[in-house]
Amino acid sequence: MDHEAKDHDGADSGEADSGFEQAGELTGKLDGDRPEVGEDRGPDAPAELPPEPHREPARVEEIRGQIEQAAGNEPTAEAHEAEPRSTWAERHPDWPRVTMEFFFSPHSTAEDQEGLVQLLQQGGADIYLYESTIFSESYNKVLQGAANMRRPKFLKRWFKGQKAIDDYIENTTIGDDEPQPTAEAQNPNFFKKWNDRLRAAMGGKVEEGGVKGKPIIGTPIESEMRAVYGTGVVVDCIDLRPGDPVQHDQIGAEAYKTPMIVEGGFGALLREIEEQYGNMIEHQNRREEVMAGRLEKTLAKIFEQHPELKDKPDLKIVFSMGAAHAETLPPRFQELGVETTQTFSRTDHIYNYATQARMELGSGKRPEAETLARAFFEQILEIELKNRGCKDIRRYDDLALYDRQTAGAFSKDEIAAIYDQNIAGELNGAKLDEIFKQKGLPLMPSSYAEMQEMIAA
Repeated sequence: MDHEAKDHDGADSGEADSGFEQAGELTGKLDGDRPEVGEDRGPDAPAELPPEPHREPARVEEIRGQIEQAAGNEPTAEAHEAEPRSTWAERHPDWPRVTMEFFFSPHSTAEDQEGLVQLLQQGGADIYLYESTIFSESYNKVLQGAANMRRPKFLKRWFKGQKAIDDYIENTTIGDDEPQPTAEAQNPNFFKKWNDRLRAAMGGKVEEGGVKGKPIIGTPIESEMRAVYGTGVVVDCIDLRPGDPVQHDQIGAEAYKTPMIVEGGFGALLREIEEQYGNMIEHQNRREEVMAGRLEKTLAKIFEQHPELKDKPDLKIVFSMGAAHAETLPPRFQELGVETTQTFSRTDHIYNYATQARMELGSGKRPEAETLARAFFEQILEIELKNRGCKDIRRYDDLALYDRQTAGAFSKDEIAAIYDQNIAGELNGAKLDEIFKQKGLPLMPSSYAEMQEMIAA
């Protein structure tokens, strides 16, 4: 899980395609001064694929050397010659056989991560690796404390209170004999109190009136702590760290948003979307190489601290990552000699069009122009959902399914016309209602419950 920058991969980090952070009027004012509409497209204009975006050639050897240095190895000229790679057993004859089970999810909400709770609580895992593009030693200690049930002490009380609330909700019946939660859990400030302490433990800024930072309750962080709680697993992170040649802020949070308006018309917008997605995938690939390069050094450290794990014949690692890494990350560890399996937060995991386009680029395939157009339209939809009050979405897959069902009903040329209305300042909620009626589509929902009814129909 990406604790600071979620991209709904997400991303990844929260790889963020929700579009909710772009809320506002659905006009060119979203992005400053409106550019001109650009080229004039006739009704019979072909849906041409935008030309290949320009990118600078990758500094392959230099990047490889940097990755090896990040993993604690000194790069050598011989290291990059085309020679057969040694097997895991040859490199580590006294180490256990390692299996790695990936848990892939959108990691946007606590419910997205609920499957992780079930996976770790059923036992069998020795090590838990988590995703975090901004590594925090204090958060690592919080997770390890939850796994050990001893440090920090307040975790016991926090989870005890959570269990009381869970039991109360599950067992509540209407009547005078209705069960009551503990007095401590009844206190409305109970969760805020521990929420603030968790924030502080993770480096949040303590100020008068509380701790400033992102909330914990209802987020993937809460599910992650509940997942490891009492399992005794060893917790670690092989994601990016300060000093790595690859840093998350090199690409920036804005890069995870689909462009909304560019100069040069709709064709230029599609080219910009593809180029931005391509840059994200290039960054993601370098980041994944760092993770794979760090695994063996991390295991060596863990075996020094926990020699009993080194003596096991088989070692199981659970690695929680954003779903957008599902196709590219496991093979990197397989190349090391690690056996991998995959579990998704939902068996019917759904990718929206934006994530689909990125994953296609990651596999070396250029997305269709229609896919890129629908990725743009998803952002329009998600902004308007928030404007209508549909803000309490608890499962990202539900949003992705709504995006696909709705954006998928529009062709590239129809979306191009909507884009022209947007930059002309003519697109708003009422105009979208009119467009939906013309298409015979139900109007957009104003609540999560309404959305669930629509996608289930």
